[in-house]
Amino acid sequence: MAVSTKPSAQAKPAATGLQPLTIAYSSPSLTEIPVYIAQQQGFFRDEGLDVQVPYFRGSAELAAAVISGNVQVAYTTAEAVLSAASQGGIQPVILTMTDDHYAYNVVARPDIATFADLAGKTFSIGTGPGTNPDFALTAELEARGMKPDSVKRVTGGDTATRAAALEGGKVDATLLDPPYDLPSIDKGFKVLASVTDDVKQPTAGAVLYTTRQYANTHKEQLLAVAKGIIRAVRFGKANPAETKKLITAWTKIEDPRALDSGYQLYFTKLLHDQPYPTAEAVQHSIENAAKARKEEPKLKAEDFIDTSYVKQALDQLGSA
Repeated sequence: MAVSTKPSAQAKPAATGLQPLTIAYSSPSLTEIPVYIAQQQGFFRDEGLDVQVPYFRGSAELAAAVISGNVQVAYTTAEAVLSAASQGGIQPVILTMTDDHYAYNVVARPDIATFADLAGKTFSIGTGPGTNPDFALTAELEARGMKPDSVKRVTGGDTATRAAALEGGKVDATLLDPPYDLPSIDKGFKVLASVTDDVKQPTAGAVLYTTRQYANTHKEQLLAVAKGIIRAVRFGKANPAETKKLITAWTKIEDPRALDSGYQLYFTKLLHDQPYPTAEAVQHSIENAAKARKEEPKLKAEDFIDTSYVKQALDQLGSA
């Protein structure tokens, strides 16, 4: 799949009689691969949709595109659009949530022996404060009994950029999601913690969201999207070999060890094929967004989730 960092996000008229739709994503991580599987396996087409899947560099940029109407649906982390909602003028609605835990490892320089030794060290946290790696780092520090300000945070960019900063000696540590951590590990860098294992508090991972206005006028279309996502996760769980080929196409990773590691983490542990958005996980994301703005959370998760799409989709699809 060719990935553009400056996508033409508006859905183009479909010549096939299918209904055109744009579902944009913000990271080529495995948390967001179900939308790619659904597109590549024809699950969206089965539901009458001609789906484009453009890439936006960062969930905040993607949220702005959804708010402006340039993108109809987003498949990404929830914090950016919830942060925008707290500022007023936008009411997003979360339709599905395929995972509810951070999927990162803390990877550090070879000479750093333990997680506690990271105190005072420099972390690359992603495209900026208030992004998912930033929140995951705070959660891991708190799980380890350390204060959020016990490390220095610098903006690093996407996964590849963070890994390059670590390997180039510009930072002491970063957060990398499997299987993207394996090349650094092979070069001698250390995994000092698994955020997935250490942080028990659910948080909204990859969510499918749109605006309330769009949802109110496109219910059947969004139900079709939910069915495509559920079928994609089911397919991934049931077809390891074919799914690993799709992972390679999505991530450009070919190392069998990395493919096995990524597949096992996501398709046997993290991704749900009954992807109901839960109030607990979304509320945690609301609190994360408020914390990044140094504010008290004002929003309630119940106002931003709609479980009816997953329920209807499961009713129509039947058991796996």
